[in-house]
Amino acid sequence: MRSHPMCASMRPTDEGRRQIPASSLAADPEALPEILGPWTRDLEALSRGFANSGDVPHVVIDGFFSKTFAQALSAAFPSPDAPDIWHLYDNPLERKRACSDVARMPAVLRDAVCALCGPSMVEAVRRITGLEHASALQADPHCHGGGLHSHGTGDKLDLHLDYSLHPISGLERRFNLIVYLVPEPWPSSYGGALELRGAVPQSASEGVEAGELSASVLPAFNRAVLFSTTAPSFHGFPAPLCCPADARRNSVALYYLTPPRPDAPKRSKALYVPTPGEPHSEELTRLRTIRSERRLCAEDVTDVALDLAAERLALAS
Repeated sequence: MRSHPMCASMRPTDEGRRQIPASSLAADPEALPEILGPWTRDLEALSRGFANSGDVPHVVIDGFFSKTFAQALSAAFPSPDAPDIWHLYDNPLERKRACSDVARMPAVLRDAVCALCGPSMVEAVRRITGLEHASALQADPHCHGGGLHSHGTGDKLDLHLDYSLHPISGLERRFNLIVYLVPEPWPSSYGGALELRGAVPQSASEGVEAGELSASVLPAFNRAVLFSTTAPSFHGFPAPLCCPADARRNSVALYYLTPPRPDAPKRSKALYVPTPGEPHSEELTRLRTIRSERRLCAEDVTDVALDLAAERLALAS
């Protein structure tokens, strides 16, 4: 594990990042037909798949971007050591690199994020998910928690529920779109399949315990998954990646929001939970409690937690 000298609650936050331009939210780019794949012509079938997908409503879309555009995105994706781009998460619950600041992204990736926030994409998400017009679905102009994500060998993301209410706009996070830009092929032996799980019935009202596996989505080049984040929907890939050192689980992620529903949970941070069947750990429970209030920092992580993380990695290898 890398050591961070400054606690996450003290480090500069990404709240002041430049927003996605209002023009991108109001109008589609002229090149949109050359950016998206042919799935846009079959929204009714995707909507049926979403509605009939189980405890965690979701749909998988292969060929999400046009092949040429997806290849350009993959070629431009920043390397893990690219300067001034990545925020590093490195603790027993989550190991990843993330960039939510559109101003720091390579131009073609910034174009992709802006296109996914435009009115045609928002309408496509609305139709697939079955929301009424009155729900006022919109993309997140702050790209908060979205943007670019990159995972390498040994990286992981424990099961969690996303925060509910946006810390800036106060809107409710409803849907997550992830588009994978991984190498071809990406064998299942590498790991990194996104787990989608509902809540166990007896605690569904509290949403504190992950239930049975609803779906497992293996990353593949230019594959997208769109899923509800309010089912409740636990998601992640808790087993560390076993990919080669030169392979990265890269992705672009966006969230879509609505005005808060009357019964919307009030979570302001992600809620991490154990994987079903995982042995109880007081140390991991402590870290999950802290993480529900703020990001973890080096001072939070003890030698016991590091040993647990190393044990997990050894079991997955």
